[in-house]
Amino acid sequence: MGRKNKYSKEVKLQVINDYINGIKSVIQIANELNCDKSSVRKWIRGYRSNGDKFCGNRHKFSHVCNRGKY
Repeated sequence: MGRKNKYSKEVKLQVINDYINGIKSVIQIANELNCDKSSVRKWIRGYRSNGDKFCGNRHKFSHVCNRGKY
C-alpha cells in the first residue's frame, strides 16, 4: 500500500492557481502548508505538463487517480 497524499487535489490546484496568478510565491505557499518548496514546484510542473488532469501523486499511473484507483 502506498503513502496517502497529504494534500487534496483541490488544495493543490488552489495553490497552483495562487502561484500562477502571482498572488503567492512558492516560498509563501510552502510555509503556509508546512511542506517543502520542492513539493510545491513539482505540483506546478505537473500542472503545466498535464493541466487539470494533474493529481500530484508520484505513481506512474497517476492519470487514473481521478477514477479512484490510485
